[in-house]
Amino acid sequence: MPYVRDAAAKALGKMKSRRAVEPLIAALGDAAWSVRASAVQALGEIGDPRAIDPLLKLLKEPKGDAVPIAATALAALRATKAVDWAMGALRDADASAREAGALMLSKVPDRRAAEPLLAALGDEEPRVRRQAALALGELQDARAEGPLLTALNDADYGVRRAAVDALRRLKGGYPTSR
Repeated sequence: MPYVRDAAAKALGKMKSRRAVEPLIAALGDAAWSVRASAVQALGEIGDPRAIDPLLKLLKEPKGDAVPIAATALAALRATKAVDWAMGALRDADASAREAGALMLSKVPDRRAAEPLLAALGDEEPRVRRQAALALGELQDARAEGPLLTALNDADYGVRRAAVDALRRLKGGYPTSR
């Protein structure tokens, strides 16, 4: 019964016990999407590095329905092994993957990501532009100042707010309000 396995995965995540990592990794292969999603989220909550490689495998699945939550869990784990995936995801056709890539780069900043993130400020999706602005603030790369100033005129309020936060970080102001 998938709903029982789903509830169990959620409970294990709330307990944050490292003893639950192996059973949760096994649940990543469950046939039920809800169970897989709960297992991914629980692994992110527990924060054990043993989950990194299995979560990276989910990013490469052809169906890709777990990509956004796997990327969020890897971001919570500060998985530097996922940075290359995140930079590539910024060019993906799927907006959820692009947003997940930018989110990951805001949690695991890498200087190599500056150019792809600057390009993502021009993405068609506001949620991608918002995450790209936040990630650029975390990178604190001086090249981002001009594009972030331009983002202050974005039609989306969230993008403008993220640009303000990023500029504050860039200029050594108070931490972002995320």
